Amino acid sequence: MIIYQLYDQLKQYAELGLMAIRNIKEDISYTQLIEQINMYRNILSEKYPEAKTIILYGDYDLRSISILWASLMDNRIVMPITSTSMQSMELINLIDADLEIYSKEMKYCYHPNNKKKIIIREMLDINQSGLILLSSGTTGIPKAVLHDSDKLLKKYIYSKKRYTTIGLMLFDHIAGIDTLFYVLSSGGSLIIPQEKSIDNILTTMSQLLVEVLPASPSLIQFLLMDDRFNSNYLPSLKVITIGSERINDNLNSRLKERFGGKVELIQKYGITEIGTPATITRDNDPRYIKFKSGLIDYKIDDNVLYIKSPSSMVGYLSPDQSIPFDGWFNTQDQVEIDGEWIKILGRVSDIINVGGQKVYPAEVESVLQSMDNVINVAVYGKSNLIMGSVVAAKVCLDSNETALEFKKRMREFCKDKLQTYKIPSIVEIVDEVKISDRYKKVRG
Repeated sequence: MIIYQLYDQLKQYAELGLMAIRNIKEDISYTQLIEQINMYRNILSEKYPEAKTIILYGDYDLRSISILWASLMDNRIVMPITSTSMQSMELINLIDADLEIYSKEMKYCYHPNNKKKIIIREMLDINQSGLILLSSGTTGIPKAVLHDSDKLLKKYIYSKKRYTTIGLMLFDHIAGIDTLFYVLSSGGSLIIPQEKSIDNILTTMSQLLVEVLPASPSLIQFLLMDDRFNSNYLPSLKVITIGSERINDNLNSRLKERFGGKVELIQKYGITEIGTPATITRDNDPRYIKFKSGLIDYKIDDNVLYIKSPSSMVGYLSPDQSIPFDGWFNTQDQVEIDGEWIKILGRVSDIINVGGQKVYPAEVESVLQSMDNVINVAVYGKSNLIMGSVVAAKVCLDSNETALEFKKRMREFCKDKLQTYKIPSIVEIVDEVKISDRYKKVRG
């Protein structure tokens, strides 16, 4: 199994005396990480040998990471959970869980379940470990996405560049899993802040000489509100990888102003259902990416991106059934093509239809965020009897200004930058633009 090959790489880094996990209070070596993995393998095999599907409530910490790694090495299927509105019983029924592990409290809840859904049973029958991630952006009970761990993790065998990387993306999100396995499989150090306030993130990055910052555009907007987010305070920072949302023109310009040419901007692409395919970012414009040749197939149909990848999910799990997957995945991302380069315009579900005209919220947000006195913006569609929808905006300002005053100034500013139907007709001044626990902007 791939997880064993990655484990062998951990042992090589242990021999070199490298640090695996660090925070301001302590350093944890690869040797200590291996010891913890082996300890939890022993605990699970001795006390819960029949527990094949596990819910792991945890986060970026030595114990959670060790339990995750140990579970995969012993041919188990594990679902990491950081936070969810779902109740424990809903999760148990969703993935037919045998065992719940509460990492922080070190509590085990064992309830053998012999009625496994067919795609789980098929994996267990061939002793194949798996990873289950909850889909994001759903309403009601979300779907669970089942991955074959060999297919999902294979790319990390080839991780070579060793960086000190801060872990901000969630432990139970595809971007967080990507960060975790890339860093540890390459012998890097995973930096874990004590808390995820902007002050603590920046202090941690400065003191522990972070080289790579994986973040969403929404999180970057918050970091830019602090004057310390620059190359003088963070001289070790080499790379900012941007995922979860697309980068817009304004954000790109502001990052260049703060860091000049000292930091490389990389736009990553990842979806829970297909993993994080390897991409290349265009040098002069990080809004454009291309997929590394030979690793995946993709096609564009009606300006929507479809992907066929060896790391795609095994299928969906719902409380009553499992739905196997094999083929082309509709990403729901509208794209623009420039030769071999792809520019992500936005999710189909986010597009605002104004009298038959398409409006991409990120395009409007990029323009509004370049206005004086604007800290952050969330653009969304509002139902309208005549036009179907109109463009609305929630705006966070640096200093006081009424909605009427801002609206007048906005229309003047946007008249030569946006077509009339794209300019927000509804404006609400807010104290803050909210982001979700997955660092995505909350619109509407």
